Amino acid sequence: MRHARLTILPLLFILCVGLFGCGGQSTPSESDGKAVMDNMTAAAHVPAHVKSFTKTNGVMQDVGGVKHYTMQYEAELEYTEDVPGPLGEPQIKKGDVKKQTGSMEFQQTEKGWQGQDDKIY
Repeated sequence: MRHARLTILPLLFILCVGLFGCGGQSTPSESDGKAVMDNMTAAAHVPAHVKSFTKTNGVMQDVGGVKHYTMQYEAELEYTEDVPGPLGEPQIKKGDVKKQTGSMEFQQTEKGWQGQDDKIY
């Protein structure tokens, strides 16, 4: 009986790896995209936070043996302070919410998906 258990465990492991792809995500998630946008907004010193983020589509490509994923999104940024315009008057006021659509790139690495913020997800 003990020998049967030792034989079954490796088979179960191989089956799990085969079905679920080595435990990693097949594509970056919506929460990964939101995290990238949060990090990029902070790095650019934009006085706003991501109020909402929705992944609207995605495209997987293989470029020279490296997987790339383009995530298309819709987001809302809520400004935490006034943003002055060219004449010194607020161009964007604190509390304003601006809608944004766009895309962001991820590249698959051994440790996961690397976002445009250079973090691994």
